[in-house]
Amino acid sequence: MRDKIFKVLGIIVITTGPLAYCYSEAAKPKPDIFAQLAQKSREEERRVAVSKQVSDVVNEGLRTGTIHSVDRGSATVQVNPLIWALWNADNKRAFAYVLKAYCGREEITIIDSQSGRELASIGVFSGFKVN
Repeated sequence: MRDKIFKVLGIIVITTGPLAYCYSEAAKPKPDIFAQLAQKSREEERRVAVSKQVSDVVNEGLRTGTIHSVDRGSATVQVNPLIWALWNADNKRAFAYVLKAYCGREEITIIDSQSGRELASIGVFSGFKVN
């Protein structure tokens, strides 16, 4: 026996022999909603993965002595001045961006752990500056 499908005021009625199934088209999930949810899920996974990588880099820096301390509240990071001096500008900039992401702040200051002198800063408006 063949199914009969009726649509009445947005309600789908499917009859199969003596049985009838009803459902509303409004209740039916839209494929684009699934795509949006999947996209948000992928973005969240990427964000978590990047966050873990950032934490791993900072923890490795703390373990090896490259970073002496991180104060997220005041957004200051004390680094080993000898290691800082060995890096070129690109390495310093990349390191500063990682620290900025780790602190979750708009601007951070990197200071020499021995002298307390400001070595660099990075901010949204000021960009990356080495002193």
